[in-house]
Amino acid sequence: MKKSKVVWMVLMTALVSIGMVSCKKEGCTDSNALNYSSKAKKDDGTCTYPTPDPQPTNTELLTAGIWNFSEVSTTGGQALQNQMDTFFMNSTADFQTNGNLVFNFPNEPTANETKTWEFMSNETQMILDKGTEKEDTIDVLTLNTTSLVIKFIDEDSGSPITVSWKH
Repeated sequence: MKKSKVVWMVLMTALVSIGMVSCKKEGCTDSNALNYSSKAKKDDGTCTYPTPDPQPTNTELLTAGIWNFSEVSTTGGQALQNQMDTFFMNSTADFQTNGNLVFNFPNEPTANETKTWEFMSNETQMILDKGTEKEDTIDVLTLNTTSLVIKFIDEDSGSPITVSWKH
């Protein structure tokens, strides 16, 4: 009789232990995780999460398509402002991955041109036509998926010109 009591106690202990283990099912309990389990009662540290999309590089942003003129401003006086407004109106800039920059100026077709471009090491400036007599440095004030704002010095007046482009 004692032996059956011992067996009975061992069986009961085993059943209770199994029941307790099954109640504490481990898994990922974070509903934001890719492997979330609603059946898990205890987090076991195995949650995995989606990796964020990598941010595009400045080169990828710049070469993502044709930029359309948005506005121009200068501190060089109203006459220069009017000249720049007319010159840039409806213009486009196409920064290509091969290092070419194609400007299209519908109001001044003789000004249409292809230049070369490259970022300087800090990517807040670009060099146009590097190594030529037309070499110029422009400041990149804003560059994101929808907006490009550059600043350069007008060679005729010496005044700063700020040009905004949109995608």
